[in-house]
Amino acid sequence: MFRIRSLNQLGKNARVRGGERKPSTRTRMPRGKSIPQERLWQLVKAQYPEAEQEKKGLVPGRRYVVDMVLEEQKIVIELDGWEWHGRSIDGFTRDREKDRLLLLRGYRVVRFTAGEVLKSPSRVMEILKDVVEMVSMERSDVEKTDQ
Repeated sequence: MFRIRSLNQLGKNARVRGGERKPSTRTRMPRGKSIPQERLWQLVKAQYPEAEQEKKGLVPGRRYVVDMVLEEQKIVIELDGWEWHGRSIDGFTRDREKDRLLLLRGYRVVRFTAGEVLKSPSRVMEILKDVVEMVSMERSDVEKTDQ
């Protein structure tokens, strides 16, 4: 017999007929990494070997960590999943503030949902390629006017 202190504990201790613990149906990655995040990282790293993951310090004075960054192009890639971004207005608001502060530091933020990454990975990479090309063209236009 055990005392239930939370709904989470109840779910962990759920029993099926015969007294065995009910197997988990959730697929998990090691702590902190989700399957969509790992998949997106594999795709980005294959196309852009210089990409960095879980980068800190892009906004001085803030403890922001970006999911991925293409530093040379100043493009930040963020993955939005329901588990981390959809449960509260505070998380949503923090993400908007983070986007604005990154923009003020010269970064473009490209956000993808976990569903997009899992269902349409080729489309995700197509969009990212288009953003990289756009940034490169803008830079070359600025360089031409500076000369």
